[in-house]
Amino acid sequence: MNTREQELEDEIEIMRQQIEALTGTSKELGVLMALRHGMTRRLAIMLFVLVNRSPALVSRQAFHTVFYGDRDDGGPDPKIFNVHISRLRDLLERVGCPGKIDTVWNAGYRANPELVKWVRELYKRNIP
Repeated sequence: MNTREQELEDEIEIMRQQIEALTGTSKELGVLMALRHGMTRRLAIMLFVLVNRSPALVSRQAFHTVFYGDRDDGGPDPKIFNVHISRLRDLLERVGCPGKIDTVWNAGYRANPELVKWVRELYKRNIP
């Protein structure tokens, strides 16, 4: 492998690590996906982002950028994330999660402390 190939390999690895930091590792997403009850990869990533950014807000536009930022057509209207958040809230209620996702009007969404604690305990129990 020449120097340029090694540089590219290193850049790819850094980008992979950055993406995992933003959207979750396969183990973290696997724990969330194991909740079942309609948990999709998209909902798991959204929950991961909300928990890891808490107490900060996550805007619809931020979610839109994570999921559709690379599309030439711009993807669907960011308001679609209102539907995804609603589905995620319903799912969390079905699995008995004590926490919730707060809406801050005209700003975004935030995982409340109980939700953050619940998800982190899931990770602790299920990721060696």
